[in-house]
Amino acid sequence: EPDFKFSIKELYSIENSENDTSFVLNFPGDRADLNSDLDDSGNLYVVDNKRSLILKFDSTGKFIKDWGGKGQGPGEFPRGPVDISISDRDSTVYVFDGSGRLTLFDLDGSFKIFHNVIGRSARAKNFYLTETGPVFGCETYEGQWGSDDFKMGTCLFSSTKDFTIGDKIFGELKKFDIKQVDADDQGLLAAVRDNYIYEAGSSKNDYRIYRYTADGKKDLEIRKKYAPVRRSEKDVAEIKDALDKFTKSSNGMVQFKPVSNLKSVISQMFIDFNGNLWTSVNESLLNDEAQEFDIFDKNGIFLKRVQVHELAGLKVRSKGEYLIASTPIQENYSEGGKADIVIKVIKLKIEG
Repeated sequence: EPDFKFSIKELYSIENSENDTSFVLNFPGDRADLNSDLDDSGNLYVVDNKRSLILKFDSTGKFIKDWGGKGQGPGEFPRGPVDISISDRDSTVYVFDGSGRLTLFDLDGSFKIFHNVIGRSARAKNFYLTETGPVFGCETYEGQWGSDDFKMGTCLFSSTKDFTIGDKIFGELKKFDIKQVDADDQGLLAAVRDNYIYEAGSSKNDYRIYRYTADGKKDLEIRKKYAPVRRSEKDVAEIKDALDKFTKSSNGMVQFKPVSNLKSVISQMFIDFNGNLWTSVNESLLNDEAQEFDIFDKNGIFLKRVQVHELAGLKVRSKGEYLIASTPIQENYSEGGKADIVIKVIKLKIEG
C-alpha cells in the first residue's frame, strides 16, 4: 500500500547513569524481558526484577518513585516481578511476579489486592491485559515428568473473575525430552490490544498468524507463503556456542537438538492504535542496524514491509499512540553477561 506512511519520534529514553543513582534498570533474570507500560498521563512504569521494585517515571522520563520490595506482605513480591500492565479504565497497575501472584496497585503505588493465579496442570508465567481483564501465558504440562509420554508447552488461558486460570485460548503441548530441547521453539508469541489476541506459529516458511477474541473464539487467520531465509554460518556457530555453554552450565542436564539453519519468520509482534499488526521478520530483532516489519491491517491484508532504524535491536510494545522500546533479554547473554539497558518512549504517527 503506497499510501501507508508512518513516522516515529523519540520523546525520551531512560538508561543507567553513574551520575544519577536515584534508580537502577535491571533485567528480570531469565524469565522475561524488561517490561514496562504507560498510563494515560504518559507516566512510565518499569519492572525491576532483581530488587523486586516497580519504578515510576513522569512523561519526560524523570524518576518519580519506586515501591514494592521482596516479601510476603501486602504490596510486596514473594519473587521478583516479571510483567506489568496499566489499566486506564480503572487506573490500576497490574503486576505479575515469579511466584504466580498478580498484585494490583493504584497509580501512586498504593496496594489494592493480590490474587494467587492457580490452575490445574498449568503454571502462569506472564499475562496480557484485555478490556475484560487479564489472560495468562502458562507453562502447561501433561503426564509424568521424565516419562516417554510427558508433554509440555506454552499456552494462553482466559481467567475467571477471581483470576483463576480458565479455558485455554490457544497453544499446544509437545513431547518434551530434556536431552533434546528445541532452541528454535519460541514458545508463546502473542500481541494483544483491546479484546483481540494475535498468535504467531513458529514456522520457517510461511506466516501462521491467528486472531482470537478474549473469550477464545478465532475470528481471523493469516497464512502466507514465505521464502525461507538462511542463517549465516557465523550465526549458526554463535547460536551453537551459546547453547553449548548453557549445556555446560547445567552440568549436561539440558541438551539441545541441532539448531536449524533457517531464520524464524516472526520474532515479535505489536498492534498499533489503528489495529494494524506489525510483525518483526527474518530475526531482524537481532539486527543492530534496523528492524524489519511486515504490516497487516485489521482485516489481515498485507500493507507494507518497512525497515525501522530507530527500533534496531529493541523489543516493542504499544500503548495508545506510543511505543515502548527496550533492550531484549537476549542482549544480557552476551559475553560478560551484561548489556547497556535502555528504554525508549516513542510517538507513532500513521498516514494513509
